[in-house]
Amino acid sequence: MNFFLRLVAVLLLIIVSAPTFSQDAGSVGPSAADSPVVVALPSNLYGRTEGGVPAGIVAEVVDTVLTRMNRAHHCVDMRTTDAIQSLKEGKVGVIAVLNKTSGTQSAGLFTAPIITEYNVVVVRKGEKFQMSKVEYLSERNFGIRASNPYQHPNNGFANLKRYESKGDILRSLILGRIDAAIISSLSDIYDFRTEGIMSKVDILDRAVGTVPIHAVLSKDAFSQEDLESFNRHLAALQQEPLWNTISERNGFGDLLHKWPLVDE
Repeated sequence: MNFFLRLVAVLLLIIVSAPTFSQDAGSVGPSAADSPVVVALPSNLYGRTEGGVPAGIVAEVVDTVLTRMNRAHHCVDMRTTDAIQSLKEGKVGVIAVLNKTSGTQSAGLFTAPIITEYNVVVVRKGEKFQMSKVEYLSERNFGIRASNPYQHPNNGFANLKRYESKGDILRSLILGRIDAAIISSLSDIYDFRTEGIMSKVDILDRAVGTVPIHAVLSKDAFSQEDLESFNRHLAALQQEPLWNTISERNGFGDLLHKWPLVDE
């Protein structure tokens, strides 16, 4: 009898000590904030994957900031138009590289600029001219890439012709069909250096505008507080030696600086 009572006591102790499990399967597992988000990269100089690893100055910065925010993520290459649609559908959590335009500003939560492109002016070698005020823009013919969203607010250009490629612009400039070309102070100069073209042109001292490059966060995956956290981490990173390391590694060490703008 004593043995039977001791056996019952042991069984009761096992039952009481056993862990309990929720019958609600939905309550088990990581929260939405812990789920990895997809980061869309445009597969260009600013952002792409190489062996599954983010590469390019903007991709590296976004990857670093999200890591510091403790947000799990993985990067994929995706066309910008597809990325915007996927962001709206909740399939993508971050677009790493995007210009804010009338067509994109409703896509999601735009971060502070990751980098800023300046629209600088190049002319044929030895043919520099003064361009300190906006009225000087009406005296010559300019060329610009069709994909560049730049539009001068005062329409100061007498003739602004848009070209499909940098090569088309360069040929028109060298052949004298245009007087000057508006190019990016970052990606275009980087390409022109690589191709040995910079020896054929001069850069004027003033820029005619800016094109900030942002990351965009999905409103489904990120809150306003997340956006503020992203911007704080970004601002801190831009003051660290790591910022210079990333810039140098991607060939922009001497190009990431402010340019004086043409006076309005």
